[in-house]
Amino acid sequence: MKIDSKDFKVKDIFSRRTFRIPDYQRDYAWVVDEEVSTFWDDFNYYLESKSKGNFFIGPMVFKGEDINSHQFEVIDGQQRLITLAIFVSVIIEFFQKHERQDLADGLKQYLLYKDEKNNEQLVIETVEPHPFFQKRIFHGEDVRPTKPSEKLIEQTRIFLFQKIETLLSEKKNNEDRIALLEEIRTCVFDIDTVVIVSSDETDAFTIFETINTRGRDLSSLDLLKNYLFKNFVPKAGIMEPKETWKEIKNNLGQHSGSFFNRFWASWIVKVSENKLYRRFADYIRDSNKNKEFPDAEFLLKQLLTASRIYKEITKPSIDSWKKDKLFHVYSHIRNIGDLFALKVHFSFFLALFEEFEKKNIDIALLNKTLLLMENFHFIFTHIVSSRPSGFDSKYSKFAIRLRRETNKNKVIEDLRKDLLGKLPTQDEYAEKFKVLNFLENKNTIKFILLRLQKDLDSDIASDFELHSLDHLAPKSAGTLGVHNIGNLILLEKSLNEEVKKDHKLFDTLPGSTDLVIDVLINKTKYLTTRDELIAIKKKGKWDRTEIDARRDELMKKTFNLFSDL
Repeated sequence: MKIDSKDFKVKDIFSRRTFRIPDYQRDYAWVVDEEVSTFWDDFNYYLESKSKGNFFIGPMVFKGEDINSHQFEVIDGQQRLITLAIFVSVIIEFFQKHERQDLADGLKQYLLYKDEKNNEQLVIETVEPHPFFQKRIFHGEDVRPTKPSEKLIEQTRIFLFQKIETLLSEKKNNEDRIALLEEIRTCVFDIDTVVIVSSDETDAFTIFETINTRGRDLSSLDLLKNYLFKNFVPKAGIMEPKETWKEIKNNLGQHSGSFFNRFWASWIVKVSENKLYRRFADYIRDSNKNKEFPDAEFLLKQLLTASRIYKEITKPSIDSWKKDKLFHVYSHIRNIGDLFALKVHFSFFLALFEEFEKKNIDIALLNKTLLLMENFHFIFTHIVSSRPSGFDSKYSKFAIRLRRETNKNKVIEDLRKDLLGKLPTQDEYAEKFKVLNFLENKNTIKFILLRLQKDLDSDIASDFELHSLDHLAPKSAGTLGVHNIGNLILLEKSLNEEVKKDHKLFDTLPGSTDLVIDVLINKTKYLTTRDELIAIKKKGKWDRTEIDARRDELMKKTFNLFSDL
């Protein structure tokens, strides 16, 4: 196997070379909320870093005669090459927008150059024609995307355009904006890669498969452990950091995978997992930046505290909150994490509960924060099912503010306003709410009815297992919509089993002259259920029309309740 490899800068890659993408390669597939955002976060960190260091974008594998060739076939690296080309085209657009055509033309030669015969050559070519990609990115023409891959290209272009526009808006004059654009151009060109070239396609694919199927890498937590054990100053007779690390691992159990990432996001910044340890190492080495963790011993203590809190917020147990009678706190944690299946909030919760333990936050502010997050994510995440893209970074920023700022109320109020601005509309909520049903959403419906009950009786237990759902029109009745939320009420398990069973509301209870509905009204302790039953008795009927009407009324009532952040 004959291969060549060499360190390249992006500027070298785009210097009078052509990369041909064969037709068997997949179309552009990077998504703004995932790969493109990660790329931008890494680039922006590199841009802002005073020491600059290196931004390594990973190896690329090509088929070509040798490393010094000017024509290559892309085996691995297509998505990164296209993203970089889009990035360069956006910088060109900004140079033109700021009336620096000279700088735009100078940069454009890295996308479009003339060969020895004076023919125009694209840096990236495709076997199958892709006119949108060629016209939009290389020639700057205003064309509309039609295919899914073209739409992803345009979304990436818009995303990068908006990110640069935001950075430029912070500059006071045009001269400073041009200087920033030149710095961005330089940073793009300085991105590092390793180019691996083989003249044999089979060999090239073997290299590609080897790179992408290598053994398990050390996790960021493994690397952190190595750092701590290497830099910890031992004390005679004390088995540290071994004992504390063992306790941390016991706290984390099976949930250690993302712990360090969320810890770091809670203290310093949100970064992608594959860049985490590098960012950690850069931060620790930079004495001008490292204000939070002066030594390995202090960092270990912070990790221990965080691991204990992390255990409580990822796998909450009611026993942990009994001592201080904070059952409602347990309920909020469980609802947000388990019922709503949310994970993007963990970095913020690490800061929130540590500040509460330190008594920097009182119980009233803790309750307020948990309630507003529960209300928002019930609508946004659990019902409307909106994608929480960007929320991990958002909660990271608020976690850092909560740790550093003395006015905790101001931080929480800013969070409330931020969430309020992203709240879905009532129409979006109604569309999903109306299909809630007993068969698929049992705990969700219990949660909704319990919250309505809590408004009248704050002492009611929040555990779902202690409450029962009952069908107003029995399942055997064959009524359309019998499993819909409009036909469901909270009922004590004993009443459900002894009285309601499968009877209709207006049936006479066997062995009695009383109607089922009257017995339930007299015996239930749920105030909302009693009021509902009294209203139904006044109407004297319960059918599909009444079920739909109650469903719509519950929708309006609960939207008003949960949108009141």
